[in-house]
Amino acid sequence: FLHLYPVDEADLPDPRKPNGFDNLDFAFEAYGRRAGGRCAAVRGLPEYEIASVHTGQYMPGRDPEWSGRVSLSDPRSAGAAADSPAVDELFASVEEARPLVAGVFDVHLDGDRLVYVKEECGDADVDALFFLHLYPVDEADLPDPRKPNGFDNLDFAFEAYGRRAGGRCAAVRILPEYEVESIHTGQYVPGQDPEWEERVGLTTRSR
Repeated sequence: FLHLYPVDEADLPDPRKPNGFDNLDFAFEAYGRRAGGRCAAVRGLPEYEIASVHTGQYMPGRDPEWSGRVSLSDPRSAGAAADSPAVDELFASVEEARPLVAGVFDVHLDGDRLVYVKEECGDADVDALFFLHLYPVDEADLPDPRKPNGFDNLDFAFEAYGRRAGGRCAAVRILPEYEVESIHTGQYVPGQDPEWEERVGLTTRSR
């Protein structure tokens, strides 16, 4: 399945507008062919301009597996032409809360998600790469490639996870399911050394 994020949410079909993205289901029996041990399938994209595509896979009896979100347009134009309900919703979710980390982007913990917000957002802000080191309560919960490090890495690229509207930026990353003891946040701007902000206690034993 695909979630399609348009440059202009007004282009979405009316039933999809509350979600902020379109849904392009993919069933191999309908759109695929197999020959010589190989598989191929095709779906046509809609006519409106697409900012990014979030891809996933569903196997019967298993939870959906998301693959990644790919930018298809200049992130500096995505959502910039009109106010975005998605950005408004993210700002509203944290507007009464003090930031967990105050930095170039303020970082808020909102349930099981980390929300990045910036009131006045320019081109340089969306060029920056934010990253998190997640320290688990139990290191055994880490993915095997991360266990030697003792922490997990949650990269954040604005073009993949962010939206900009009305001069404001907002983005979100979902925390992993394991209990997180603390996070170390940082920012990388091309051509500069990474800037670490601070490490924050975050034990999520209640989730």
